[in-house]
Amino acid sequence: MHILIFDEDPKHLPILCDLLRQKGHTVLQVKDQQELEKSINVFKPEGIVIDLMMPSLNCPPDMCSGGYTTGGYIYRNIINKIAPGIPFIVYTATVVEVSFINKEIQELKKFKEYRGVLEKGCNEELIVQYLTQPITGG
Repeated sequence: MHILIFDEDPKHLPILCDLLRQKGHTVLQVKDQQELEKSINVFKPEGIVIDLMMPSLNCPPDMCSGGYTTGGYIYRNIINKIAPGIPFIVYTATVVEVSFINKEIQELKKFKEYRGVLEKGCNEELIVQYLTQPITGG
């Protein structure tokens, strides 16, 4: 499976990418909006992993909760427009019970491509299982 990971995390992501590659998947990690837009058309992902909390990446701060929901903003305003139909999961270390984060997850659940939310540090095969599960959102 071709998996695109949109996350700037220098600590956990190299390990996750290596583990997914060891399982036979092709993985590309992108860290910013410009790299993301270029990579989607070239890499042709079959699944996308989006970190919810990232630096605001030039997004309007009021539209991404000061960076806490940047991943959701980027999905709604960029990924969904240039790559509709590709399954995605939210991959985060952020506490989902925080009201504005929970609200963002609820908004992302409205997209048919949404496959769930996973906590960073989970078993890497869960990512593949989630990305390949039947449509649940929309």
